[in-house]
Amino acid sequence: MQPTDGVASAPSRLVLPDGRVLSSPLLATARALVVGDWVFTGGRPAQIVDLRSRHDGGRVVHLRGRPPLRLSIRDQLAVYQYVSG
Repeated sequence: MQPTDGVASAPSRLVLPDGRVLSSPLLATARALVVGDWVFTGGRPAQIVDLRSRHDGGRVVHLRGRPPLRLSIRDQLAVYQYVSG
């Protein structure tokens, strides 16, 4: 799976099943991602559960319940900010 969605295609606000609210997605590079971040890819949100470095400077991003993403050093994902919960 490759990243294909940017901030323009990401909803500006998401409510997670546990009631937490995510808002204001911002583009982040592979190096800026951290475990626990919520990203928007493949048309829906997913939480990062593991990050692995690649020899070329990119990362393999493991998402809860989804196939891993292979990001180059220049790829970006829409990352959500917690608003409440």
